[in-house]
Amino acid sequence: MRGLLVLLCSTLAACSTPEGLSSIPYVPPSKPTMAAATKGIVQAVAEEKLSGPTEMSDLRQTDHGPGRFMLCIRAVGPKDSRAATYAVFFDNDDYKGTRMSVIMDYCENQAYQPHIGATAAPSVTPPSPAPTPPVEKHRRTRQQPS
Repeated sequence: MRGLLVLLCSTLAACSTPEGLSSIPYVPPSKPTMAAATKGIVQAVAEEKLSGPTEMSDLRQTDHGPGRFMLCIRAVGPKDSRAATYAVFFDNDDYKGTRMSVIMDYCENQAYQPHIGATAAPSVTPPSPAPTPPVEKHRRTRQQPS
């Protein structure tokens, strides 16, 4: 009885696989174009609410995260402050998501260059007021009685 049950299960399992499935080759995702990466960076900067100009690292392949390729971004700030870095993920030309970088992303060890594209929130500096001319102080002189 047990042998008949095993035979029946293996027969049904063979019928459940699609015929053409084994003929479709796996094609791994490719590296995104620079235009797609720039568009993804702009979206990531908006999602993370970074302000001011941003810097980006080189695009590289990864085996963790929601995409096959990643780059790191950070907001440009004063040299003495530690800016938060974010990992941005891509598959082909598709933006897959962003998250705060973790140790295995190695964002701290990357070389950064300015991101020439768009900044999320341009820093608005109020115009400086026009300089006022210096006020000349007049000395009051006392008239001498004659």
